[in-house]
Amino acid sequence: MIKTPVSILSKYRPNYNLIFSGSVRHKDELDYQELRQFLTLNKISLGSYLVDSYRELDQLSFSKR
Repeated sequence: MIKTPVSILSKYRPNYNLIFSGSVRHKDELDYQELRQFLTLNKISLGSYLVDSYRELDQLSFSKR
């Protein structure tokens, strides 16, 4: 696996919010659809969920802050 520095990752920032796109593997499609339904019902954005999950699950083992 090639490690890409964060500064090289593709991103687009118009005004204030960072915009990103992604893909979901076919085998994960049902879980993704359930996740989107859960997030919609709870009024949580996909970006917020992604960052909150990272902070809770992986940040301490990955980040150098």
